[in-house]
Amino acid sequence: MKKHIKFIALVPTLLLASCNFKFSYSLPADIPFYTDSETWGGDDTFDDSGSYDIKVWVDEKIQSLTEAQINNFVAASGGKYTITATVQPMSEGDAATTMLQDVSTGADIFIFAQDQLSRLKTSNALASFDESLTNHLKANNSADSVAAASLDGKMYAFPVTSDNGYFLYYNDSYLSDSDVKDMDTMIAKLASAGKRLNFARKNGFYAASYFLATGCYSHWQIDPKTGRFIDYDDNYNSECGIKAGMAYRSLANTKVVAEKSTWTNSAGAIVTGVWEYDYIKQQWGEHLKCK
Repeated sequence: MKKHIKFIALVPTLLLASCNFKFSYSLPADIPFYTDSETWGGDDTFDDSGSYDIKVWVDEKIQSLTEAQINNFVAASGGKYTITATVQPMSEGDAATTMLQDVSTGADIFIFAQDQLSRLKTSNALASFDESLTNHLKANNSADSVAAASLDGKMYAFPVTSDNGYFLYYNDSYLSDSDVKDMDTMIAKLASAGKRLNFARKNGFYAASYFLATGCYSHWQIDPKTGRFIDYDDNYNSECGIKAGMAYRSLANTKVVAEKSTWTNSAGAIVTGVWEYDYIKQQWGEHLKCK
């Protein structure tokens, strides 16, 4: 496994800046940047000044911004650091899979999606943070984002954001604010306009929205040593689960819904995340609305 003791301090600056956070973030000087002695080795005090060659993976949309942030960090260090950074495009969804192909040649700094944490941890691609750093991160981040970076009570990554949700984008040329409050009404209006709702029905992340909206829950327990799911508690097999299932079957049976989570020329409404906003805005302009 790669041992990047000296690079960990860079992570919060890069990650938070690349996500356009509206506050500055710095770690206290007395907090060590590693914890697991078996993984990281050494003590918690070291002089990390010097020259470094690092590899960074970020989404291609923020590649230039990340390069600029690294240069700003070096300039602000006043000569303490000299960093040669290779910044490569890599989506959050692909980072873990690519890393696990060969951890020894993977990135020193990378952003990954929450659902990849257990794979990375059980493959020894991550080390846990110590209590001091964990407490600092808990005090400066939302509870949801801390939970997303944790397994079995330990943190393994710096939280970046907790807004990885989905929205209904719609074109007000075809739908009004009132229309989108009811799925049946929206489907009917889109059908009459010859347009479609782009909704990734076969994707479990999207499908879960129907069940969570009716009051369902699903809690899973992970074995911290193997990363495997060993127990769960959910109420999908209940009145609210049946209600959600019937509604979802109705959605699956209409030809107005297209199996997409991106913009297409036939779309009058799209269920997707913030990552598609800029492109949809380019297509619909002032007609873009969101719920």
